[in-house]
Amino acid sequence: MRIGINCGHTVSGTVGCGAVGYIDESVEARKVGYVLENLLKCAGHTVYDCTNDHAATVVENLSNIVNMANAQLLDLFVSIHFNSGGGHGTEVWTYNGKLFEEATNTCKAISALGFKNRGIKDGSKLYVVHHSNAKAMLVEVCFVDTDDAKKYTEIGANKFAEAIYKGITGQTIEEDFTMSQYNELKNLIEKQAREFKPKTVCLTDEEKAKDLKIKLADTDIKVVQGKEGLIETATADDADTIVTAVVGISGLEPTIEAIKAKKNIALANKETLVTGGHIVMDLAKENGVEILPVDSEHSAIFQSLQGCKDRREVKRILLTASGGPFFGKKHEELVDIKPEDALKHPNWNMGAKVTIDSSTLVNKGLEVMEAKWLFGTDNIKVLVHRQSVVHSMVEFVDNGVIAQLGAPDMRLPIQYALTYPNRLPMKNNELDFTKYPSLTFDEPDTDTFYALKLAYDALKDGGIKPTVFNSADEAAVELFMQGKISYLGISDAIAKAMSEIKNIENPTISDIWETDKLAREIVYRLEKESLI
Repeated sequence: MRIGINCGHTVSGTVGCGAVGYIDESVEARKVGYVLENLLKCAGHTVYDCTNDHAATVVENLSNIVNMANAQLLDLFVSIHFNSGGGHGTEVWTYNGKLFEEATNTCKAISALGFKNRGIKDGSKLYVVHHSNAKAMLVEVCFVDTDDAKKYTEIGANKFAEAIYKGITGQTIEEDFTMSQYNELKNLIEKQAREFKPKTVCLTDEEKAKDLKIKLADTDIKVVQGKEGLIETATADDADTIVTAVVGISGLEPTIEAIKAKKNIALANKETLVTGGHIVMDLAKENGVEILPVDSEHSAIFQSLQGCKDRREVKRILLTASGGPFFGKKHEELVDIKPEDALKHPNWNMGAKVTIDSSTLVNKGLEVMEAKWLFGTDNIKVLVHRQSVVHSMVEFVDNGVIAQLGAPDMRLPIQYALTYPNRLPMKNNELDFTKYPSLTFDEPDTDTFYALKLAYDALKDGGIKPTVFNSADEAAVELFMQGKISYLGISDAIAKAMSEIKNIENPTISDIWETDKLAREIVYRLEKESLI
């Protein structure tokens, strides 16, 4: 099934924060929802997180939730809440009080934990139930302001997630998983920490960091949190190489600090060089630090350059792109594209943001900007290569071309970055040439997918413009996934933000962060004004 999970209200601030009594609704809803999401994913269901924490009003919060849910072709939408008002028990709200199986079974499963079954209620006037395109149910787990809360705390959020899972699937955890499998699922980070015994684990979430610290109290593993913890981890004394694989420009400052600490960088975070390449590369040279690319395309270029002693011999870089799911389509065919359409990548299994970026060619634009800093040239040509076998090429002044080929498998570039300059054996990723009787290359359609043209403009302008490109895209993709702007609106948003923000030729880190915020604000304003 395709299931959307919403964990109640916003978790903090003054907008729709939920009921508070002996326990906090918003906090507990997230505990239950997080476990439920992972249970469903582990069982093979497709799960979408429809929780929203960024809204100015309650109406906006509810609208955001529904838009996220309706952007997907859901079979079921589940909103998790806790009740208040002095009552007891669990209840489920559906449209017109419909007694569909998942709703009635959820009531039964939660009541079996020792709670009164208050039954199915008419939720026609509840915004998320009324406006959801999919079959929807709002679960009121129990009451936060009676002894229900004490009983809930004693039982624990995991058991309630298991009960809702049973209500949705008709199966118990024991029927769908061995207990060892389930415990592994619940404690994945802890399990990884115990298995690999790192000296430090860093989490962004303060509460999760506190919880993990308690769980690992019997070990010597240090648990840290936030940007400060990330920097501490990236500059650890006994680390030789730092893999930078965090999301967005949050990777910039830890990478800079790691370079200052003379760590080699295995780079899997495009934004570090897109936004701060002028800072990072100068620092790397100053500190004698290697920047080793992890992305398959940049790793391919790096490998193709091995043995090239004079970069003046390089004519240009040929950066390959899969073309995404809409290769060959024209502008008018993309007007009604939905998120579920853009998430169907032909070759690679990636996260939602990168997959959307691949479909618009934004991701390739970011790679062009990254390649400029990694290889010291802006003579970079993109070629659409549908098979994703030739990961990229280097053309030399004598017109000879060296290419790196391999199966569409990220293990090779990751391993090469970690073991460079050595190559180690690897199993089960051999390239079977018989499966590829032909390898094709096409020019990208920059009229239809003009985000790539915008990326080249940002590359040419330099300065703060690449940051504007990246940040505007991140905000626009977020809005597209919420159903607030069209697919074509993503590129429009980037173009408008780039035109509004004046360039800064040599931006500082402070400039980068301020511009990141400004570009996002511009995109959000454009959406409110229906200009994208």
